[in-house]
Amino acid sequence: MYPKAGIVGWGHHNIPWSLLGRLESGADSSMLEQLITEIDGAHQNKIILSSEEISPLPENNIEKLKERLNKYDIKIIVYLRRQDAYFPSLYGEAVRSKEQVYSNDFNTFFKKCQQEGNYYNLVKKFEKEFGKKNIIIREYDAQDDFDLINDFLISVGVNKAEYDRKDYQCNLGNNYRSIAMLSFINKLLNKLNLKNKQHIKRSLLSSSLFNSMAMAFPISQIPNSHEIMNLYKSSNEKLCFEYGVSLFKSQPKQMQFSPKKKS
Repeated sequence: MYPKAGIVGWGHHNIPWSLLGRLESGADSSMLEQLITEIDGAHQNKIILSSEEISPLPENNIEKLKERLNKYDIKIIVYLRRQDAYFPSLYGEAVRSKEQVYSNDFNTFFKKCQQEGNYYNLVKKFEKEFGKKNIIIREYDAQDDFDLINDFLISVGVNKAEYDRKDYQCNLGNNYRSIAMLSFINKLLNKLNLKNKQHIKRSLLSSSLFNSMAMAFPISQIPNSHEIMNLYKSSNEKLCFEYGVSLFKSQPKQMQFSPKKKS
């Protein structure tokens, strides 16, 4: 069962947001109560909650979440991606976002959020509340033949053939030239200080000319894979040792230098 309570788009983002008091998102203090009521009334033996907004929760909010859901047998499934693939993708999402006009370069972005790449600390704060035996670590592999949906369903003991949803969607990948061009556009829009800059950006992103223009845009900065992975070498090894898992052995699928042409 995939509860309706707390859904924003495809994920249960309003559940962690309600714990953080982010009421502007439509969440309120009763969100967890709504979720519990829905779960108890469904009489299902497997309930799935999913949101990338859960992982950055502070420890005190994780403790509150555990207290409210304590009557259930909970497993935490954590998908981890190589940091040298995760941060360029995260940066691309920030630059591409239609809700903001982010104009800092990758290095500035990375310095501000590099603590997110310490997966050992991330896992340990959930282990503290839910116990090590209830943490399941999976590796997210962005290779073309990796079936994330099937991998997740296997981890929760569900046969994909019995999963009747066919309309799920994947985030579109980024490429260096598009991101470089968008970063330049964002800087220009911020410098001009236009009131409708977000609307202008949305129009540019929806234009058929954008990819054609991006293919010729120069690239000034490419993230250094070795430097990024070396920064997290110790914490990655510590996590693998304590949990008996093997992670990040294959090279990441790099962002393309140019947008893929539509056939």
